Amino acid sequence: MVRATVAKPELLLADEPTGNLHSDQAKEIMDLFCKLNAAGTTIVQVTHSETNAGYGKRIIRLKDGWLEPHSNEIADSRSQIADILRRKLNGE
Repeated sequence: MVRATVAKPELLLADEPTGNLHSDQAKEIMDLFCKLNAAGTTIVQVTHSETNAGYGKRIIRLKDGWLEPHSNEIADSRSQIADILRRKLNGE
């Protein structure tokens, strides 16, 4: 986590960031994500954990490779999600 956050990135991609951690350590990571997000870092987390997903401001659920239409505040299309990520990566 230190390597990923030391440069204060605008975008942090986290694939199962707490997958092999004790629940106390996982909570510490999620608390760190909350602080980073409050400081302006966009965090995209991929997780199977409903607890971890609950920390997010937006939940996008996938099923069989497709976006589920009833996801919380879901973007209207894949292209809209790609556009959001593209703008973040370009510093817009």
